[in-house]
Amino acid sequence: MKVIGRLIDETSEEVGRKYFVDMYNMTPEVYIDRYELDEFTTEIEGVKAFVHLEYDGEIAHAILLEDGDKAVVKGGGCNGQPFNTDGMAFLEVAEKNKMLKRQFCYDNSPYQLTEDDDEWFEFFIDYEDIGHIQQHFVEDINTLFGTNLNFDEIIFVRML
Repeated sequence: MKVIGRLIDETSEEVGRKYFVDMYNMTPEVYIDRYELDEFTTEIEGVKAFVHLEYDGEIAHAILLEDGDKAVVKGGGCNGQPFNTDGMAFLEVAEKNKMLKRQFCYDNSPYQLTEDDDEWFEFFIDYEDIGHIQQHFVEDINTLFGTNLNFDEIIFVRML
């Protein structure tokens, strides 16, 4: 797994976990249980990257799965999208040949952008076609990671 950027708290590391507990007065596990977050695996099959976009379209955080990595999203799953929730969602990645999972917390009502979502136009109002906007972000991710991913292999998430 490769991780680029900032902003998303890694709650599997000591500092991120302490920050979460201090902020919400509970552990991520208690939050997941208390708010009955669903576990999504089949909905993210074939996904190789998770990208968090800022309100202005800046790529704030990106995770690239490598061969053998297994990802799970724990979230609300509103409108059939694992990350969509009015609270928090968690991305857990078990790296190949490693015992521990890395856990990332997406707070502040994460929203998963879909292929036909008009919110893409908020990033580039001068484009007339959603596909061109999406291709712009796919090219940015491929440049960052040195990959050749297509749109269907990437989940784009932004905060409301």
